[in-house]
Amino acid sequence: MSDKTMHLILALYNNARKRHINEADNTGFIKHNPVEVLNVEKSWKVNNGQSRRKRECIDTDDLKCVLDALEALEFYKDGIKFKYKTTTAAVVCSHFFRLMFFTGWRLEETCKLKWRQLTDDLKDATWDDSDAIKNLKGADEIYRFPLNSEAVKVLQSLKSYNFQSKYVFPINKMTTHINQNPTIYIDILQKLVGNNKRYTCGIYRKTFQTYAEECGINSTTIKRLVFHTQKVYDTQSGYIATNREAFRKHSQKVCDFILYYSKSTIQSSNEPVIIHTELLSKATNLAYESELTRDEMINKLIETGIQFELMKKMGGT
Repeated sequence: MSDKTMHLILALYNNARKRHINEADNTGFIKHNPVEVLNVEKSWKVNNGQSRRKRECIDTDDLKCVLDALEALEFYKDGIKFKYKTTTAAVVCSHFFRLMFFTGWRLEETCKLKWRQLTDDLKDATWDDSDAIKNLKGADEIYRFPLNSEAVKVLQSLKSYNFQSKYVFPINKMTTHINQNPTIYIDILQKLVGNNKRYTCGIYRKTFQTYAEECGINSTTIKRLVFHTQKVYDTQSGYIATNREAFRKHSQKVCDFILYYSKSTIQSSNEPVIIHTELLSKATNLAYESELTRDEMINKLIETGIQFELMKKMGGT
């Protein structure tokens, strides 16, 4: 917070130096910006005064331990009050973290999500977007957004607990939604991960966007994937896309990327098969052009390869 305050003062001084000029000698009345001393003395509290946002991302090497910890959090017992059963809060937070991980959604809207905003099959989420229709052609008052396979699984799992609340992520008393940064369970998650790294809720959004870039998804589409409103669209990005399945495929690309690097192998009927990057990229592109998921396409390619090898052997005998 102190860094943000000083950045504001720094900007105000810089603006004043540009605006208030002595016309006699064309020099500024304000000679120096006092905040610049923080650069000289290296007195910024965080990251030498630079934003950490672009640097925050879950490393692909840590994906397996993070996802394992997120799943373990669902069944966490503190050994004291909840010695033999898990807490409602642990269950809710585990699913909350996972949904954000696989969607990249904003914390403020995700924690307030209600069951009535989800379709019966849990494959689409809806948001009131009445403000967007004022300035956008083709915008809808209710913005309906598709979910990838893992996001759907998270919601299905949470719904099976049958918590009596209108909120998807309720507090223990079921009267309202959880806090967008549940510190207690962020601390517990840090212990479960065991890599001495702390993952606050905001990192899931940044990670999703970073992985989307790695998947070759353009910046405009990434915005459409991670915002709950059409207001981020502009005239350069065209009219609102009416085909939600196009967005679902892009979201699934990121989902598959996460799953691939968290497992590093794809299971065949007999033993793990290491998938080379070139095949993964090819399978991802083919899946995008078809109705299959990335994993289904990889399995199809593997089966085709096995059949081809059998045909070669039969032809050679």
